[in-house]
Amino acid sequence: MQEETMNNGAFWFAEPRLARVLKELDFENQTIKCHARRAIASTAIGSPSLNNAEYTQLHQLLNNYK
Repeated sequence: MQEETMNNGAFWFAEPRLARVLKELDFENQTIKCHARRAIASTAIGSPSLNNAEYTQLHQLLNNYK
């Protein structure tokens, strides 16, 4: 799970490296997914209520994977 927006954070750096490791370990049929806020130009949402709503949604997605 990535709390930052899709265009921030480590996903785009890590994804090709993780894919290579999965391939080397014969897990090529596994999918790497990123659950993140939509990409935006600003560095912050700017609205505490919107931020809390998005955080809650991301947290619920993470709990679905447990």
